Amino acid sequence: PYYTLLFPHASPSELLQAFHTSGSAAPQRMEQLLLTVTPQKPLTEIAIDANLPLHTTLDIASFLVMHGACMLSPVVSSQSRLTTLGIHRIPEVSLAFSQAYPGISLFGVVSLLTTSRTLGETMAIVTDIANEEGAWLRESFMASPKYHNRMRKLDPSGISNAHATSSV
Repeated sequence: PYYTLLFPHASPSELLQAFHTSGSAAPQRMEQLLLTVTPQKPLTEIAIDANLPLHTTLDIASFLVMHGACMLSPVVSSQSRLTTLGIHRIPEVSLAFSQAYPGISLFGVVSLLTTSRTLGETMAIVTDIANEEGAWLRESFMASPKYHNRMRKLDPSGISNAHATSSV
């Protein structure tokens, strides 16, 4: 119950969209859970927000984990300190990562995220345009096609996207 769900391949909303696109609907209880899950909420809070019994929430979470849609993780907050136990897997996933985010080194991202800083401190460095330490990641990410595709989905008019790229 003190854990949350992380979705490394597709966000909860993308999973729901995939159900709708395929012509089928997600089971109602699974949809309730997917609409409320965030990395900052433990499963107990997700159960309350989704108006589901805890055992049902745990069953759905187990199903999603078993099928590779997500993974269990301690709750992520700005005070979290990240670590990696799967450093040996970086070469396996680096090609897919570099295709999604050209010009960004996966080793560099892992190194930045797993320093002794908290996640909040690291994100402050990356998002502070006056901070040079995070400039390489910020600029590379904002130049990536994946970033622009997400921005287009969020703002089909392109107004926010044009502003975001001109501000860097």
